[in-house]
This record gives sequence, structure tokens and C-alpha cells, in this order.
Amino acid sequence: MQIGKGDEYKSELDYVTTQKVHIDAPRGLMYDARDRVVVDNSLELSVTYTNPGDHTEKEQLELARKLANIIHFELEMPSFRDKQEYYYANLELNERKALLDGGVFEQDDSRSEYERIIEQITEQMVEDYSAEEDAIYIFSQMARGSKGVPHRIKQSITDREANQLAERLDKLPSIDMQRDSKRTYVYGDTLRSLFGRVGPIQSEETEVYLTKGYERSDLVGTSYLELAYENVLKGQKGERTLTRQSNGNEQQKTTVSEEVGSRGNDLVLTIDMAYQQLLDQSVKKHVEENRGRFVEDASAYAVVINENRGHFSVEWLCRP
Repeated sequence: MQIGKGDEYKSELDYVTTQKVHIDAPRGLMYDARDRVVVDNSLELSVTYTNPGDHTEKEQLELARKLANIIHFELEMPSFRDKQEYYYANLELNERKALLDGGVFEQDDSRSEYERIIEQITEQMVEDYSAEEDAIYIFSQMARGSKGVPHRIKQSITDREANQLAERLDKLPSIDMQRDSKRTYVYGDTLRSLFGRVGPIQSEETEVYLTKGYERSDLVGTSYLELAYENVLKGQKGERTLTRQSNGNEQQKTTVSEEVGSRGNDLVLTIDMAYQQLLDQSVKKHVEENRGRFVEDASAYAVVINENRGHFSVEWLCRP
């Protein structure tokens, strides 16, 4: 078969592409001393962009604008640098050259042309971008993604956004939706700051996490217990493989296979949440009954100490 049909099989192979995508696994749960779940996971959907490596700036701009008509942001705002880069991407070559020629630079300035042009883009030039802030933010997130790796554009999208995206994914190349999990707190705000937060890798820590096998788009513990026990709580990623077989420009078949990941290890704390809530209520009561006696705002810390261990140890800490 190799001799008789070798060219035929080789030609067929040329039209087969395989793409592997990692799927984030849920983090481990947190339990209190009496095996009650205090930090849980819930399902959410995120919008991702996978940079194919051959998208031009103009293509990314067009894609960002289309996506901005579907998903919207309330808290995330583009920075001035994001607006500068968006402005730069909209310029024609002759306009970029004009900005470069109009700038005043030191003779020993070793910065790239790109950086020098960006410097010439002033706040006045981008002041009319308020109506395009969603597109600017999306475009900036696209630029942060690595080639071939899904990068989150927005987490926890609404049902309306998910439905509109599902209807238009065929017109949004490299845009997809993926299952994610977000942290939920069974006891509300009780000790929530102690449990910590989960978020994107900070830019100054990127290299450290990359050496540990993380990807730039991963979510990690950023404070307190989530950060201290990151290596325990993180899950084992799954993997989804997309195999596309096409004939010339006509796609014939797409096969999807998925290898399931596993949730991270759980963390069992020494805290009794029922007792903690009683302490919260007690402190809150005393604070409210003694307003005006505190140095700053109406708040207080409370500590319960166990004297029977031979030494004093902090058992409970509360700030209502």
C-alpha cells in the first residue's frame, strides 16, 4: 500500500490538522474542621481566543469589534497603553511613519520603532475612544495570548452572551467558549479574605509560573490560603484534541476527542465555621453597641485563645 498508494496517502495527510487544547480542571475544595465545605466550585463559561499565529493586526481588530457587539465588561477598563496600541493598530503605514518622523528622540535611543511611535500617541488622540472600550479591552487581551493556547477574554459570561456567541461562532474564527469553574463561598463573607483569591498570573510572576509548567492564561491562587496551597489545590488539566480533515478549501470532517482532567486535592482547615459565625455575631453586636468608641471605623478584631495546650495560640480571628 505504501508503494502503490503512497502519494495518495501523503496527499491526504497534507489536509489533516490536529490541534490540542488544555482544559482547566476545578481546584480542590476547602473544608472546615467538621468536614463542612466552606469553599466550593461552580460551573461557568468563559470566552477564549486562540492565536493561530497568522492573524494580522487588522484581522484581530475586526474580530475584537465583532466580539464587542456580543460581550460587554463592567469592571475591566482598558489602560492608556491599551488605547495607544489600539490606535497604533488602526494606523496605516504612512501614518505610522509620519508619527515617527515627527518625534524628537535622543541619538542613542535604542528602542524599537514601535515603542517610539507608541510614545507619540497622546491622550488627546485617544480621548474619543469611550464608545470602543470593550473592543479595545478585547484587542489587548488577544495580544496577551500565546500562539496555539486559548486565552480568556472574559470569564463568567451571561446566558444571553453565551447564546449569542453559540449562534455566531462560525463567523468568529479562533473564538470559542470553554467550561470553567469559579470559587463559591458557602458561608458568605465569613473568613472570605482568609481563604484568598484566585485570578490571572501577575506579569511580574509570569516567568516563575512558566518554569513550573503553567501557561500564561492559567488562573492561580493570588492571596492567603489559595496562594499558600496553590500546588495542592490546583487540578490536573484535561486535553481536548480537534482533528480536521479537509479537501483543498472544503472542510470534510472534524473529530473531537477529550481526555478528562482531575480536580485538585482538598484542604481541611482547623476552623469550625459554626463557632466562627457565633464569634462574628458576638463581635458585630459589641461593635454596634459601642459605636463612637473606636479609633477608626466601626470595626474590631477578636481572638479566642486556648489556654489548655500549655501555650497561647490564636484560634479565631474576625473582623466584621
